[in-house]
Amino acid sequence: MVIQVLCIKQAKHRIQCFSEIFQNGTSKLRIWNIISLAILDVAIGFVVSLYLISAYPDLFALLITKVEYLLTVVLDLLQWLRGSPAGLKLNAALNSLLCRFFSYHLHLWRNYLGIIEPVLSTLLSIVTYAGFLGLTVQISLLKDTLSIATFHIYCLYIYATRLFNVQSKTIISLGRLFFGKKWNPLRNRVDSVHLSISEMFLGSLGFTIAIFLFPTTILYYAVFLGLRLPVRLMEYILRSAVDMINSMELITAGLIWMNSPIVADDIFFQPFFEEVDGKSVVTFEIRTFSTRKVVSLPSVGASFKQTLREICQGVVIQE
Repeated sequence: MVIQVLCIKQAKHRIQCFSEIFQNGTSKLRIWNIISLAILDVAIGFVVSLYLISAYPDLFALLITKVEYLLTVVLDLLQWLRGSPAGLKLNAALNSLLCRFFSYHLHLWRNYLGIIEPVLSTLLSIVTYAGFLGLTVQISLLKDTLSIATFHIYCLYIYATRLFNVQSKTIISLGRLFFGKKWNPLRNRVDSVHLSISEMFLGSLGFTIAIFLFPTTILYYAVFLGLRLPVRLMEYILRSAVDMINSMELITAGLIWMNSPIVADDIFFQPFFEEVDGKSVVTFEIRTFSTRKVVSLPSVGASFKQTLREICQGVVIQE
């Protein structure tokens, strides 16, 4: 799914948390954690809403200006790519075709933007006043609005990625012919193959054409990947912020800070050796340490490695 509606997920999460309060078997600590987090969430969201109302009275006009500016930048970028960008020698026919293709879709998006302006206006109004429902709801709506406003960037990125993926697989597949190899999909492995002269000629011809067209494809893929990654990063930050806030346990954190035995995970005995009246006496002191996690931080390393692998393979980066 292209646009995952984060605000709906957050609403379901909030309902699930409050339903735990009325369930039998829920600990008092868990109940107080839910209530305290909800109060803090609403309080911070209330402050943010007041700030947005006073500082940005016309937030929709600001967003439309930024989106129009982004469209203009991308169109100018396509015109720059149509020539000889940075002195690169590109395939003129493919370059002209791709430039017209992407420019046409950008003009379509500009017309479509006029249709969805009421939707964006409503969303931004909700974002401004959604702070009264909590900061997490506000951030979720902001992330969804960002996804809608940059949907054209996502579409152009998909087109370039699919083209890059098809061409790279074609080059790899035809390149195996020079070594007398081919991919066997039935056994999921590379097998040897005997080809005739005509088959080798056609394979070499296709390989040569794909190789000479590949630099143009790489350039367009790199450009639209560079436009997509900042948007993807902002969406990741907003979603991670919501997840991190939802995982906070404020009461537990306070008890840990006060070194309360209620949240102690382990008990350690610290021995002390001393002599009393010539006799060795061993005394023990009980020390409690808590190792509970009060905030769940997102795993950046695994996500970064997966994203890097998808970029190199020409796979569409999903949510």
